[in-house]
Amino acid sequence: MRDKYDDAIEYLTTNPDKIFETWAEPQRRKGGCLFSAVTPSGRIWEERDDGQTCGCLTQIRGRDENTNERLVAWTTELTTAIRADDRLPNSECGITVENLPVFAEWQRKIDLILERK
Repeated sequence: MRDKYDDAIEYLTTNPDKIFETWAEPQRRKGGCLFSAVTPSGRIWEERDDGQTCGCLTQIRGRDENTNERLVAWTTELTTAIRADDRLPNSECGITVENLPVFAEWQRKIDLILERK
């Protein structure tokens, strides 16, 4: 059964020139669901109870371009697992069409763990 992530992969595979702008504004762009932050709401820059700032998959794998800090996922377990997944690029500039199914796999997993809809 197709879902929003399949639709996003299809759109961005057909429009690979839109990947960066979609990553930059996931809440506003078609296909942006692939780049949602690892938070219950999917919005970036939410803080956990411990004050750490949450980011998207690439910001968790690499370093935030503005602060040079590594952002985290909503849970420590998710942070550890995402950082260990070498299939994810560590920069938005490294996102290719080939990576999109990995982003979808992670977003589906995050939806289940964080009970996102």
